[in-house]
Amino acid sequence: MAGYYRSCIPNYATHAEPLVRLTRKSQPWEWTVEQQTSFQTLKDLLCSRYVLAHPRTDLPYKLYTDASGYCVGGILVQDQDGQEKVIQYVSHSPIFVGCSICGIH
Repeated sequence: MAGYYRSCIPNYATHAEPLVRLTRKSQPWEWTVEQQTSFQTLKDLLCSRYVLAHPRTDLPYKLYTDASGYCVGGILVQDQDGQEKVIQYVSHSPIFVGCSICGIH
């Protein structure tokens, strides 16, 4: 998700670099304080004024959703001032393991 909103996040490449480095073929997987800091910074930025906005009742909404066998999620957005702004993030894990959500098995 952070990659999708990278154009809204100042210095995205710098913040994401420790995580991107882990995807290189020659890089051994090692989660250090550097990766944890990068991860937390990106999470914080996704909940900042750079990405989030207050809803405007004069504009239409868009809802993006995704689901798997164990979780559903969504993002409510609006186009404001030429940028897609997040109004709210939503996610939910069902209480009952193995239950069917929207026909996904």
